[in-house]
Amino acid sequence: MRVRPTVLAVPGAVLGPWALKRMTRALESKGEFAVHMVDTRAWSLCLDDAAEVAAEALRMHKQPSTQVPVHIVTHGAGALVVRRAFQLLDWEGQNTRVVMLGPPNKGSRIARRAARSSLWRAAVGHGVVSELGALGSRHFAECGDPPASASVLVIAGVSSGLAPWIPLPAGFTRGVGQHDGAVTVREAGLRTPHSLLRVRASHATLPLSEPVIDATVAFLSAPSASDGLRKAEAAAKAAMRWRWRPPLIPAVEPRGLQASSPPPSPRGASDGRATDAGQLASADESSGGETSLRA
Repeated sequence: MRVRPTVLAVPGAVLGPWALKRMTRALESKGEFAVHMVDTRAWSLCLDDAAEVAAEALRMHKQPSTQVPVHIVTHGAGALVVRRAFQLLDWEGQNTRVVMLGPPNKGSRIARRAARSSLWRAAVGHGVVSELGALGSRHFAECGDPPASASVLVIAGVSSGLAPWIPLPAGFTRGVGQHDGAVTVREAGLRTPHSLLRVRASHATLPLSEPVIDATVAFLSAPSASDGLRKAEAAAKAAMRWRWRPPLIPAVEPRGLQASSPPPSPRGASDGRATDAGQLASADESSGGETSLRA
């Protein structure tokens, strides 16, 4: 009997498990993985306590043989939780690939600026997000490293806000460089070897984006990590070209109704009916995008 590879999905501190639901369904259907959601309650727990929850899940799914892979997908602060959890158990030698979506691996400058607002501090509670607003980049850069045996892919978003419908005040993002509305591309990187892909998506839509889902499935499903990276890079390039547009719906008359007749000609000429033909034009657009891959 074939044993399906395991994927542990670790959500972020704000959107929680909901944000990874679409990703987990795709991993189960397209990649044929056994997916387990690990809710670390990072919204209400500090980083160390959330890491304890994640470490317990890792212990439960640890395999005695490298023939059965155990992969991990994180969103947002879930990456910090997993990195700290790795320090609480021996994971070296496991057959593991890790995909981090929008991870604040070096903290979040945007969160630190937002934390100056008492309204923001009251809204985020006392979990990992509050730590991101209070502590500097060095604290998170040194909170723990993935094991050397793991292949790590970081997917960083490039956007103007947390989501297409949530723009950020200019003061939050001024001078921070490319970002997804919460984390800059530079902050998403690790100090240990990893691969980095940039895609056109916001922090909230990263795990919902079809190209990002395709890149994640390709990376985890490929026979080797290097082959998976090539396939993931192709999917990420598609994401950099992708733009959301509302559907164009042509104006048509309801079935069974006819256009009104023109007034009769004074000379009693033709009583034919006139109809207007609508035209729907679509402009072919091309958007420049850049996908970077670095180890």
